[in-house]
Amino acid sequence: MKKLVTLVLALGLAVIGQAAYAEEPAINVVAEGAVLEFNEADGYGLPFIDKNNRTQLPLRKCLESLGAEVEYEAEDQKITVTKDDNTVVLQVGSAVLMVNGEETIMDTEPIIKDGRTYLPIRPVAEAIGYQVSWQEDNQTVVIAKELSGEKAEIVDLSEYLQANANSLQTWAIFNGDLYYYDQNNNLMRVKDADLTKNGEAVYALEAEMVPLLALEDLGDYLLGGYATGGMMGSNIYHLWDENGLVQKIESSTMMPLTFTPYHDALLVTGRGGSNLELWQGEEQVEIEQDNLVFNRLYTSVDSYPIGEPIIWQDKVYLAAYQAAEKQYYWAEVEPESQKVTLLYNIQPAKISGGKDKLYCLSSDGQLLAYDGETVEYLRYGVNDFAIAGDSVWLLQDEELLLLGSEEALYPKLDAAELYSLGDYLLCTATNGAKLLLDSQGKIMHVFVNDEELQTLGAKIYWAE
Repeated sequence: MKKLVTLVLALGLAVIGQAAYAEEPAINVVAEGAVLEFNEADGYGLPFIDKNNRTQLPLRKCLESLGAEVEYEAEDQKITVTKDDNTVVLQVGSAVLMVNGEETIMDTEPIIKDGRTYLPIRPVAEAIGYQVSWQEDNQTVVIAKELSGEKAEIVDLSEYLQANANSLQTWAIFNGDLYYYDQNNNLMRVKDADLTKNGEAVYALEAEMVPLLALEDLGDYLLGGYATGGMMGSNIYHLWDENGLVQKIESSTMMPLTFTPYHDALLVTGRGGSNLELWQGEEQVEIEQDNLVFNRLYTSVDSYPIGEPIIWQDKVYLAAYQAAEKQYYWAEVEPESQKVTLLYNIQPAKISGGKDKLYCLSSDGQLLAYDGETVEYLRYGVNDFAIAGDSVWLLQDEELLLLGSEEALYPKLDAAELYSLGDYLLCTATNGAKLLLDSQGKIMHVFVNDEELQTLGAKIYWAE
């Protein structure tokens, strides 16, 4: 007679090229986008390295998150795992794996430790229709229906920045080089991101001027600077090119500026008047029409920046507020002629351009598309969106969806925000984990800690 008992499974995964550990390493598991947590109190067991230098990890949470059912026969220590039309049978102490009645031999075997049963995830997961990968850099097992075959070149800046940068650790990749502020708030550059060399000083900032503003790649310029403290303080923006400092711009801390490259000029929002100017060399032209104010969100007591201008097909798209009507609009601006067209009566929260269409998400969750002539309503209730390659991805009710689909790609992801990284998509979960996806939504890499990422071509730079 079969007796069902609580079964705690675990990963037996080869750790490639590792020597035996004196202490147990921290092992992370990401199953269908969900980061699984293991601790002493939950009773499921903890990861460990066995005598064969294999990583053994509790997998009950993992199999439950995949929707698999587990049956354990205590008398002969037989384990049966079922999922959809697949049945997998194993036995403690045996390397034999039966998949739908066919026998295969594993390179490890299920074991019992401290009264808990552990077994290898790779053969079991693959037998029930999943793929498994091991990320050596952050000790992470990734399980998904289909993992990306692409490989992005991932450059870890953490160790270098922790040793050389200031506590704010603001950094950027500009023209292929790494820029960061050192402990004395000097702007430093490492040529060709060669982290075996010391950085060279590009510009010395006054030490009392902190906190530093984040560094940002603007194409022809690197943007950075610092802020003075207090209510009457100011932001001091710096624009650098490869040869050094080009310009300083000062503004109130209550009115932060945004800078957007436009051909060989810069669009600047946040200053007085309409809040939109075209800067070309020494010439600064304000764009204004019909009492419109651009990229400002107004409340009963204050106003704040709202979104950033987007350049698409040589025109500028951004939020506009018409004071007389007290209405927000999605606006189109032609900088040279200063022609302004109000496309739609919404309050834009995010605008992003695709190959053939421009997309706009309103603050109340409406997603719209514009092909240069007509605005089209697409969907309501959207929390965020981003474009990867030719694909448009949405977040709705913490689920990741491809535009036009109602099926969540990773139902247990609990997604929070989306970012476009060129041909890649970065999806941040509510627990802080970040999934790097290709344009088809397949997992390429998982960042399980609080990291900052930037991209340049096919390289992904990151740092804790």
